[in-house]
Amino acid sequence: ATSTTATTTTTATTAGKRSGKGATTTTATSS
Repeated sequence: ATSTTATTTTTATTAGKRSGKGATTTTATSS
């Protein structure tokens, strides 16, 4: 689960930069 979370966070960071929003935190929290 830890590894998955870390991967999700990385992916979320990329998506957040593209969206230009703080979606990174939201996605990580949702996951």
